[in-house]
Amino acid sequence: MNRDYAEKQDLWSEMNELWVNRQMRRRKIRLSMVALLSVLLMGGVYLYKGALIQQEPLYLHVQGQSIEVGSATMENRSAANVDQRDDAIEITETISI
Repeated sequence: MNRDYAEKQDLWSEMNELWVNRQMRRRKIRLSMVALLSVLLMGGVYLYKGALIQQEPLYLHVQGQSIEVGSATMENRSAANVDQRDDAIEITETISI
């Protein structure tokens, strides 16, 4: 009787070790997946920010329209002897919160 009880205790402790090891593996896999996801997310944000920098600055977009200043317009002005001044568009808008 004592021998059966000792074998059952050994079996239960072995099963407990296997269960603990399985839970640790699951935890490591979850942490690895979260780390991989966060690295991919940060990489995506970095690439997205890099793509935004290459585009026109935000202040050139006025109410959904883009202001384009091309070299062709500058050539046309100089060809037509138009007085070239500092062209500036100033738009002010008050935002109340």
